[in-house]
Parts: sequence; C-alpha cells; structure tokens
Amino acid sequence: MTVPEAPGGAATPVLAEGRWLWRRLYVFATSGGAWLLLDRLIAATPPEAAPRLPRR
Repeated sequence: MTVPEAPGGAATPVLAEGRWLWRRLYVFATSGGAWLLLDRLIAATPPEAAPRLPRR
C-alpha cells in the first residue's frame, strides 16, 4: 500500500483504524445478534423447562 504525500513532500501515515472499521462492525453485529437470539430463547422457554435449559 502506498503512503499519500502531503503538500511539501512529507509522507502522512495511513491509520489502521479505517481499515478495521468493517471488521469491527461485523464483530459487533454478530455479537449483538447472538445476544438477541439468546434473549429470545430464554424468553420463549416455559418456566418449568428453564432448569433443564443450561444442561443441553
């Protein structure tokens, strides 16, 4: 990857944060989706079946 040059010939470094944006968004969205599915599973479980849920 090339480093862009600023006026005057000085090279400016490219920050890594911009390249990591989509990876971070993917991880956050996947984590949020997993927590949402877990919340829905717990809410849909009848109370009498709740003690058996963690054993599966």
